Amino acid sequence: MIYIDWAAIALLEEQDFNFWAIYNPENSPWKLKESIPLEGTVIQMVCQQMKTVYEPDIELNQSTWNTKDYLNMGMRSILNLPLVIKNRCIGSLIIASRRPDAYTPRQVKLLEQLARQIAHPVENARIYAQVSKRARVDELTRLFNRRHFEERLKIELARHARHERVFSLAMIDLDGFKAYNDIYGHPSGDELLRIIGA
Repeated sequence: MIYIDWAAIALLEEQDFNFWAIYNPENSPWKLKESIPLEGTVIQMVCQQMKTVYEPDIELNQSTWNTKDYLNMGMRSILNLPLVIKNRCIGSLIIASRRPDAYTPRQVKLLEQLARQIAHPVENARIYAQVSKRARVDELTRLFNRRHFEERLKIELARHARHERVFSLAMIDLDGFKAYNDIYGHPSGDELLRIIGA
């Protein structure tokens, strides 16, 4: 039996990492999609070396940036396993237990095998989420696009009809925007849209 009291999938995002999945989130000091600086973390070390880091009892060795957070959750054993695709680390599978010395060498090997098997599906899910977001977000303004608006409008109209509540919709129009583009050029018009979108 492998004791798991808390687990997460942390994925690299440039100089940060995000928690893409959390098991037992109600006890977690971190939230889903929360961005955390990568510098000086065990996850950075795991990804640089592409090797598992096992801390059998963090109460005895409080050297990592988030040891206190783990201890506050009651965790004692922490296992960080690299998620690797084609010699590239995309993040870490983190397994934690309230028991000190919770994982045997055999269990660590088994969990390393699990990390190798989930790396590709996890990366595929991330790519799908990015593509899906791009399909609903305007590249220029970073605002939701018409497709997203129409989908949400149907949902909101149905919800308000069910609860018999008032529904309001506010729209704005940029008067003279075509003239602005003609006079100052499309790059200036794009910048104006970005400012208004913000």
